[in-house]
Amino acid sequence: MKHSILLMVFLTTISFSQAQKTFYGTIDYQFTVEGEGAEMLGFMMPEKMVVQYGKKGMKMYFEGGAMSTMMGKIVLNGKKNQIFQVKDEELTAYLMGPEDLEGSQVTLPDEVIKEDEVIEISGRSCQKYKTIKYTEDGGESVQYIWSTEELKAPEVSTPELRAVAGMNLGANGVPGFPMKSVTFDATTGLTITLLATNLDFTKLSNKEFDLPKGYAVEEFQMTTDE
Repeated sequence: MKHSILLMVFLTTISFSQAQKTFYGTIDYQFTVEGEGAEMLGFMMPEKMVVQYGKKGMKMYFEGGAMSTMMGKIVLNGKKNQIFQVKDEELTAYLMGPEDLEGSQVTLPDEVIKEDEVIEISGRSCQKYKTIKYTEDGGESVQYIWSTEELKAPEVSTPELRAVAGMNLGANGVPGFPMKSVTFDATTGLTITLLATNLDFTKLSNKEFDLPKGYAVEEFQMTTDE
């Protein structure tokens, strides 16, 4: 699976929006993949995605599966206007720029449909939405999102980081804080589901979003799949 698929899912999930209480802390999303070929990719697929929100930054990483090692940790430092990838096994941090995520940035859907479904996820009332993007060949890309308006993610402090992370207002066209998303990738035929299973409101130190001390720092280079 291409890195861009997982980055797209991540950026859609973290899209910040107009809601009431700003969420600072850690949220765990259960990660599941279904579809033809999903079993063959089982060793690669993570068990969950973790997103951490602080007042000065954000961090995302996967746990379990080979993909967690391949992706490392993606960190946004709003205070220093940095975005970088951390590879702990290499003791290296890779500085990233807008050009490194050009293929993964979130764009507004062509249609957003409010569905007749409200469910509870991790103690929060969540409204279901269907988003549709039409492709140049006449097809369509569909994503379902369940969001709560009880929470919102923090706003990234600079336009540069907002552009990189796809975190402009209403980036996914859906109001509220996403608690579940179901995304079908037409290229691979896989359906990726993210489900919020735990919200920890413990505040994070700003140091969590700094370049790790003692690590080498290099420019990021996107790898391509065969």
